[in-house]
Amino acid sequence: MTDLAIAAPSGSRVGQFFRFFRNGEHLWGPLEQQATALRREATACSPGANADDDRVALASSDAEREQLSLAFETALRSTWFLPIDREDLHELSSALDEVLVRTTHTRHALVILDVDPAAACLAPLGDLLALATSKIDTAIRHLRHKEYAVVTELARELRRLIQSAELAHHEALSSLLDRDDSMAAHHIVRHKTALEHQMRAIRECRTTATLLAFLAAKNG
Repeated sequence: MTDLAIAAPSGSRVGQFFRFFRNGEHLWGPLEQQATALRREATACSPGANADDDRVALASSDAEREQLSLAFETALRSTWFLPIDREDLHELSSALDEVLVRTTHTRHALVILDVDPAAACLAPLGDLLALATSKIDTAIRHLRHKEYAVVTELARELRRLIQSAELAHHEALSSLLDRDDSMAAHHIVRHKTALEHQMRAIRECRTTATLLAFLAAKNG
């Protein structure tokens, strides 16, 4: 099939037909864009990020997420021969979308609650969320190039990072609730709410880590 596709004139319908069947590479574009959007959203929630209370910007990130998901679904439906099983690719895209949803909720919470991601109780988890999404982004690119050993190691690092985040979460809660200064109760509640959003986003990465390890083992 490959020889026929190469031999066919590039502009012919036969050539286009065989290229369509032999090439599932275009599916990786939407997946990589999802991972990039995820990393960018997490960076916007991390310490040192510029505070952005622009509701239009937040709404546009929601719209972008929907567009990325739709782009992947469209590419998946239009391809017959795939580099990885159709169900596995769909599950991977869905897992990325779930993490992106949680991360976007975290960004919304930081803006709406008017809390600083650089606050002592929020900064550790903000850094860990940014690191986790960076590892996911990197793993997707290595998965595309069939570098399964690297993907496996990144999945392990991601799971270890999530365990570290659980500990950091408990420590942050303790430090927040055991404060002996004059911080107003409503400020404590706001920071605690933002903290819970951060942790939900990080926990959602666990599904992606498990799936990445599974795909590396299955296809390696």
